[in-house]
Amino acid sequence: MNTEHVKLREALQLAAIFDQAQVGLSELSPSGGFLRVNNELCRMLGRSRETLLTMGVPDVTHVDDIRESLQAVGRLIDDGEPISIDKRYMRPDGSIVWANSSISRLDPVRPGLPYSLLVVTVDLTERTLARQALADSEGRFRALAEAAPVLIWQLDSHGVIAYQNPKCKELFGADGSTNCVEWKARLHLHGFQDYVQTFEAAFDERQAFQGRARFQALDGSMRWLESHMAPWFKGNGEYAGHVGISIDITENVATQEQLMVVNERLTLALDGSGDGVWDWNIASNAITYSRRMEEIFGSTDNVKVENHEQFCRRIHPDDLPQTQAALQECVDGVTPAFSAEYRMRGKGSIWKWILSRAIVVAHDEDGRALRMIGTVTDISDERHSQEVIWLHANFDALTRLPNRRLFRDRLAQEVMQARRTGSLLSLLFIDLDHFKEANDQLGHDAGDQLLVEAARRIRSCARQTDTVARLGGDEFTAILAQLTDVLDAEKIAREINLELVKPFFLSQEVIYLSASIGITVFPSDGVEPETLIRNADQAMYVAKNSGRNRFNYFTQTMQNEAQNRLHLIADLRNALAENQLEVYYQPVVELRTKCVVKAEALLRWKHPRLGFLMPVDFIPV
Repeated sequence: MNTEHVKLREALQLAAIFDQAQVGLSELSPSGGFLRVNNELCRMLGRSRETLLTMGVPDVTHVDDIRESLQAVGRLIDDGEPISIDKRYMRPDGSIVWANSSISRLDPVRPGLPYSLLVVTVDLTERTLARQALADSEGRFRALAEAAPVLIWQLDSHGVIAYQNPKCKELFGADGSTNCVEWKARLHLHGFQDYVQTFEAAFDERQAFQGRARFQALDGSMRWLESHMAPWFKGNGEYAGHVGISIDITENVATQEQLMVVNERLTLALDGSGDGVWDWNIASNAITYSRRMEEIFGSTDNVKVENHEQFCRRIHPDDLPQTQAALQECVDGVTPAFSAEYRMRGKGSIWKWILSRAIVVAHDEDGRALRMIGTVTDISDERHSQEVIWLHANFDALTRLPNRRLFRDRLAQEVMQARRTGSLLSLLFIDLDHFKEANDQLGHDAGDQLLVEAARRIRSCARQTDTVARLGGDEFTAILAQLTDVLDAEKIAREINLELVKPFFLSQEVIYLSASIGITVFPSDGVEPETLIRNADQAMYVAKNSGRNRFNYFTQTMQNEAQNRLHLIADLRNALAENQLEVYYQPVVELRTKCVVKAEALLRWKHPRLGFLMPVDFIPV
């Protein structure tokens, strides 16, 4: 890879990192003007990049914080020490952004140039507003508790009632110092011994509690209360007692169970909602269908009756085991209701996706289920829409190959599989040669046709079990899993090269392409997906710079060279400041007179670890 490509690539990578960072990043002039801003800062301040680059920090700072900000920047300029300040920024719409800005000084890249300031800005708006909201919510809670029609109470860590709202005192007449023993005395103990034991155990073990029981009110009447209690811990984790809420359900509890059954029957029996209804007599094993359910499955017959086995034969074989298991759990009382999505065969053997819900509506004296009523909703269109959305999210719309998102997911899965089984895995990084020239010459429509045909040829060279994906543009990848030999990957890469050099016939044009392919192998070239991608990319660039229309394996030499360049760049940043660069003069002699007529100044780098380095070693970076 030549020097220009390296510098361009590194510059693009740094720019991409700067722009895509999840915090606000900006570079300022010493006077406070914006020199560079990233996407997150633009979003945070509600201004475009072009607008911000015409402004300075005071222009976007809250008027009350400008002075403090300028003073902090002044201290940074004077002593060079990084600073961190909490401040407010202003958006164009007048809204405030609470943020923390960390500012440090960037030394100039060359002597004589002015330095700049790097600012890292973190949006604290939500945290600050949450803190303010917390104080407001405490006041609202007390006002709500005082006006609430339910009983709200608090026990301290010793079981003493530390707080009761007015509704508690209205019902029981107790004051705030009453011990919870007073409440227990009001409990109608007949039939509620378990309630008392469970309540006390929950308190002692600092657990949540809920239950129903009857209490004697101040006027002597018995009231049903449904209580919910939970432990309360302070911010430092110290146990502070329990808080609870009790709801007076006296008027509802007598008819609750009966109304529940009646309401469920009425709700599920209503066929006018568009859902089908089925009624399973578990004792006789007969299932009755409503007319609407038959319509869903493509029949207009009258109400139909069949047994449970016939019903199960309608269910798709792949969905039958889990559907039967969920249905049996409801019948056995393990779950309160049955709900499942599965496919059922309709008219003409068409499979329809349905959502079925059901409950047991009758039990015998031993608690065994006698009858179940359920509904069926046709969700075929919804499932089809979900499948379309999934395809758009995971497949390239042009080539129908997996896209970058699905490629990374599958690569991660294949790496985990290879790690478990100890098998070989290879990743091919494929870049079409000369595609840009063809695309510019023929236009984007022809370019799309080229990509579709290239994708088809690449896919034809891989195995059915391999994943061929399009990353974008003219870049493709192939995940080759469960290899028996590394040469298998080389064979596929060679076939791809041979296929892609064949002419492409587009209308009246004949186009010639080729491909540069980088090959990396798990685990020898890397054990993490990102490492394999990076190394395959490096190998592809070596193939492209070596003449194109070829493939290259990733080698450790490539990695070492890349690492050495990074280290050399880092060391070179400090070389001038630490007086490591020296100038040597080489005389130029005129042969006719044998006199020194001039001298050539040559730069040498006295590296503290590598010794004297010649310009050819460090000038390219």
